[in-house]
Amino acid sequence: MAAPSVRPDQHQRGRVPLNVIYVMQPYPVPQPYPVYIEVPAPPEQPPAPVVEVEPPAPFVPANGSRTLYVIPGCYLGNVMPEASRLPAGCDISRMKTHTP
Repeated sequence: MAAPSVRPDQHQRGRVPLNVIYVMQPYPVPQPYPVYIEVPAPPEQPPAPVVEVEPPAPFVPANGSRTLYVIPGCYLGNVMPEASRLPAGCDISRMKTHTP
C-alpha cells in the first residue's frame, strides 16, 4: 500500500491548520477522506527555580599615582625610578615626566 497523501482541506483554507491526514480508501473508486488526529498538549513544566544573585561589588577606581616616568629604551612606570636600581647604561638624567 502506498503512503497516504496529505492535502490541505479545501474548507479550511486561511485557517490555522489542524492535524489532519487524508487517507485513500482502497474501494472501487479511491476517495480521500479526512482523519482528524487529536494531539495532546505538552505537559506543564514546573516553573524555573528562583536563583538568588548577589549584587556585583561596587566599582572602586585606582587611587595610585597617574604620573608616568619615562626613560626612553629603559624605563616606563608610575613610580619614580631609583638610579641604583636601573639597568647598566640607563641615564636617569634622560627621564621625562608625563602628568595627566
